[in-house]
Amino acid sequence: MSNHTLETPTQPEEGVWTTGPDGELIPDYEGTFPTINEGEVVHGTVVRVDKDEVLVDIGYKSEGVIPVAELSIRRNVNPADEVSVGDEIDALVMTKEDAEGRLLLSKKRARFELAWKAIEAAVLEDERKEMRQAILDRLNPGDVVEGTISNIVDFGAFVDLDGMDGLIHISELSWSHVNHPSEVLEIGQTVKVKVLDIDRERQRISLGLKQTQSDPWQQVLDSYGEGDVVEGRVTKVVTFGAFVEILPGVEGLVHISELAAHHVENPREVVSQGDPVNVLILEIDGERRRLSLSLKRVEDDAVPVPRADGGESVHATPDLKLSEEAFPAGGAVAAPEADEEETAEAVADEVEDEVEDEVETAAEVADDEIEAEPAAEAADAEPVAEASEPEAAEPEPESDADDSESDEQPADDA
Repeated sequence: MSNHTLETPTQPEEGVWTTGPDGELIPDYEGTFPTINEGEVVHGTVVRVDKDEVLVDIGYKSEGVIPVAELSIRRNVNPADEVSVGDEIDALVMTKEDAEGRLLLSKKRARFELAWKAIEAAVLEDERKEMRQAILDRLNPGDVVEGTISNIVDFGAFVDLDGMDGLIHISELSWSHVNHPSEVLEIGQTVKVKVLDIDRERQRISLGLKQTQSDPWQQVLDSYGEGDVVEGRVTKVVTFGAFVEILPGVEGLVHISELAAHHVENPREVVSQGDPVNVLILEIDGERRRLSLSLKRVEDDAVPVPRADGGESVHATPDLKLSEEAFPAGGAVAAPEADEEETAEAVADEVEDEVEDEVETAAEVADDEIEAEPAAEAADAEPVAEASEPEAAEPEPESDADDSESDEQPADDA
């Protein structure tokens, strides 16, 4: 077997050898790594999953880092629920080298970019280019147009505008929070949308659905003011207070210090999720879309201002729609069922106990000369038909009259 030695070539070979600082030829290690650019979608393998980030090997000189916020459009996800070690995924290069020298990637933005490319590959055919261009020339930001939902993805919905698709991002679907576009839209649905932006060079149209709807926050600014008492319903109870929805899509915070006049350790001592409440508006921050509310400052006789959306009061009593059979016009009540009879017996027992208690109390303040046997008989007497007449079991009036002075004597004399 012969030994072979690596001979240094006299001329640099691209991707293998390069010229060093002193003019000598050295191995081109950098050339062995792929060239990547920011905004490019790369393919890699998950090598580690931590609680706040995921490491991905994309064949570059360093592993890429996907922060937890760039894993999914959903909030507060657990990285272990999204990816596992060994998974092959696509990621978009956000920064080749941040302040710490890390390669930052995004999984959720890669899905967005790949979806756009897929649309462009269905639409960017030669025979449709002129149609697309005509649509782009016709539209301007601010226009309200009609279209049909052609596809729904995690990050939004695509709308067919007579031959060209525009995107409604999930954040532009509704004024209130939306977990998934399918909660609001369905494929084939006809919608009116507002043109938010047009990228004519890349032929992309950004649309908004909520902009064609009434902004509930504008209703707050137009109809409510600081100091107003408004109706609301508790949507969430947290350690520092409770969130109250005063209009669909508009929530305010009642800080724990504003829940009650007394000190509150736990907000759940005062309110529960779903409770209808009246709250006083302490502050309206229209720019930040925030409301500060108070529960303790609402007077007992305070009358809430009318709802800004004209909706029904959250305190309205539901219509039970009881029939004539349950409560006949003549006042006669149908015979009780088995469970009603048990309830009636339970009530009768409670009445009997109350009567016995009253009789025992009367016996305690009776004259000491009253014999024990009549007192016992009075305590064991059957209750009268109506609970409102327990006097029938009390001692005779003569005894009460004789003892009225003795009852008022000081405890020492007794």
